[in-house]
Amino acid sequence: AVDGLLAAAIVLGRNFRVFVHWDLILAAVLLGTAFTVALGLLLGMLVDNAGTLGLWSGLFSIVLLFPPLLETVGTSKVPAWLVDLLAWLPSTALYRLIVQSMLGEVQAAVPWQDIPLLAGATLAVALLVVWRVRRMDR
Repeated sequence: AVDGLLAAAIVLGRNFRVFVHWDLILAAVLLGTAFTVALGLLLGMLVDNAGTLGLWSGLFSIVLLFPPLLETVGTSKVPAWLVDLLAWLPSTALYRLIVQSMLGEVQAAVPWQDIPLLAGATLAVALLVVWRVRRMDR
């Protein structure tokens, strides 16, 4: 968690002129770091060895990085149902928060849609981690 926050602080420090809405970028950094840490803890508990962990981590990375990439290049040739489905992934919410933090005018619905989505996904993964830890203690 500290490494992620330190890396984010370095990136934000070097690009401080780019960001207009610091409340959004700080929310994105904190929630994104919390989600990543919770997901890493969950994967670490579910997997037995390092090779399998690398495989599953890579698969999750591809799944989570695909929607923001798709949103960047355009979704004109993608079915509407798939675009709607991908909009509910935490990485898409994180991407939209980061983009909105750089714009002069924020679309009012975006932060109120994406912050709860990212916080809810983080909470859900963290609850799975807690459940798994309690189950391991038995």
